[in-house]
Amino acid sequence: MITLFTTDRCPKCKLTKRKLDDMQVEYIEILANELDREMLKDKGFMEFPVVVMNDWEDSWSGYRVDKLNELKER
Repeated sequence: MITLFTTDRCPKCKLTKRKLDDMQVEYIEILANELDREMLKDKGFMEFPVVVMNDWEDSWSGYRVDKLNELKER
């Protein structure tokens, strides 16, 4: 399962959600609060959205079409 950390004013978040929806990929969206932001920053993520898979093994931030397209191949 994919977990998607987003913010409410993030154009890259909206693009990522639209792409996942178009590909019919299931995900859980978490609207990041202050504690989430601190945790993500501690893990080295500096922008939203943050896409988390496989217990943080396959994770990235930002709108990454290359990474999203890889999901189609799985």
